[in-house]
Amino acid sequence: MSYESFLSGFHSVMYVAMAISLAFALGVVVINVINLARLKDPKLKYDYISSREKRMYTYFFIGLGAALFFYMNTLFLEPVTESKGWIFIRMAVALCAGTLIGYIPSLLLKYMLPANQKGRLKKLRFQPRISPKSGKKMRLLTEQEEDVHLDEAMQAEENIFSVDYDVWVDDDSDYVKIEKYPGHLVAEECDRCGMQTLKLKKEEILKQPTEDEPGEIIKHYKCSYCNRVKHENKQIAQLAANKESFFLRYRDKIGEAVSEKQYHVQLIKMEVYDNDGHPHHYEFGDLDQARSFLKELDSKNKASEE
Repeated sequence: MSYESFLSGFHSVMYVAMAISLAFALGVVVINVINLARLKDPKLKYDYISSREKRMYTYFFIGLGAALFFYMNTLFLEPVTESKGWIFIRMAVALCAGTLIGYIPSLLLKYMLPANQKGRLKKLRFQPRISPKSGKKMRLLTEQEEDVHLDEAMQAEENIFSVDYDVWVDDDSDYVKIEKYPGHLVAEECDRCGMQTLKLKKEEILKQPTEDEPGEIIKHYKCSYCNRVKHENKQIAQLAANKESFFLRYRDKIGEAVSEKQYHVQLIKMEVYDNDGHPHHYEFGDLDQARSFLKELDSKNKASEE
């Protein structure tokens, strides 16, 4: 086979691959739009946006980057025809361009998409639910009112802020809908009771990390619902890569300046910073919930320091 015949076949393959990549990227966009349109329930749409939308955008930009890579491998015909070495130069340039198309949007997705999603998710979460029994709008219960509808395991999850439950009630038909959302703090799922109440209680360093070797740590967990105790050994990154963070700074007391007796508190917004200076934002419906969160956060910090 001559070099010219090889180039002709190679370019044909590149055009077909480019078309497939563009079709894939377009198909991802269409599927995403269809999924959002067909999900009428606000909770289902909330779950889709929070868990799958970023992945769909990632697939779209991967397809776009691949299409650019294949397209650029059909350009610069004259130098490529004259010198076989140019085909590798062209391929390297195309790879850089395709990677760039995938990398820059990934940064936008990382820093801009969460801000965009936050408002949409908040709107979906508090959008009035419609009762399937009466067809009327349901009422969202407060933190104090909802406990009567939550079982002991659910309340245990809420008490350690690993899960947040919203309870909607139809006053006309007594229909109750309970929705589950991520909490402010992380807790693992207990392998005994299945609830998200397995908390880190204590950490012990068995081997200190060095610049050449990783260290070892043993983590002690306890389930706040079924009292299951679990121990887990993990590696500590080498000192050069080790970056401990999330030592949060906050006031010991909250609500001294604003008393519930003086004002009707509707919302408390809290901003805390980790060691890297990154802010973390939290919202609470009342002072008691905010105080409980700080108490839980304090116990988590003490466990990691021991």
